[in-house]
Amino acid sequence: MSDDGETLPNATVYARNIDERVKIPALLATLTEVFGEYGNVVQVIAKKSLKRRGQAFVVYDSEESAQNAIDELQGFEIFGKQMHLDFAKTRSDATVLREGGEDELESHKKQRLAEKERKQAIEAANAKPVKRVAAEELAERPAKSTKPAQGGVVPDEYLPPNKILFLRDVPEDYG
Repeated sequence: MSDDGETLPNATVYARNIDERVKIPALLATLTEVFGEYGNVVQVIAKKSLKRRGQAFVVYDSEESAQNAIDELQGFEIFGKQMHLDFAKTRSDATVLREGGEDELESHKKQRLAEKERKQAIEAANAKPVKRVAAEELAERPAKSTKPAQGGVVPDEYLPPNKILFLRDVPEDYG
């Protein structure tokens, strides 16, 4: 990524806003065919995990092909939804292997995995305070049961408020 937040051009196109219900083999075949019109598609990557549904990466053999695909297919309707396209944030493994060989690929994978672990650690650190607060709140609340108490009597705390107040043992001189 560049300093201004814009993703730098590379040979991998990131496609999102794809119908999540489409089966992966059908998605891969369709994307290969559609994107193949704009250059040599080296690889199409789509995962079925919940976090990765509705998106894919299309790897070309050149940045020019990727740029052409983005320019021509931006907003293209596929499976009933308009795709949003951009360059991927990082180069794909296939691109690194093709450009730099096995040694650079190993270095690239190590760097990618280290970055992934760093992001997961940040997410886990951010998630812990939320879970702790929720547990503390649950501990402070009285336990509630949805089952009526024995004998079919419902505790007062579950009954709606009364409109009539009954008083007992009021002194006679109170007036």
